[in-house]
Amino acid sequence: MPVKTASFIKSSEVVPYALNLLPSLYVTSKKGWQKQWHYGKTELCQKITMAVRQGIVAVQRALCALMILLASRETINLWRLCTNLNLSCNVKTFHGRM
Repeated sequence: MPVKTASFIKSSEVVPYALNLLPSLYVTSKKGWQKQWHYGKTELCQKITMAVRQGIVAVQRALCALMILLASRETINLWRLCTNLNLSCNVKTFHGRM
């Protein structure tokens, strides 16, 4: 992942998403912890990697949706300002239409 992109992704948003995709592992003893740790490292490694990747994609999509929403609001606010000031302006969104 590019460093610039990674700077916008918070692990506190990715981790819960990824954990919800993985099976729960319960431990009540040191031996049980060791067993689950080994199971996670061997059996769940690929699932963990995939869950984290899916979490990153989900967070990126949410950021994109937020950016589109904010850009739309800014475009509308600029159009209203021009209208209120009786300015003739050609305000376009990134889609090329208003």
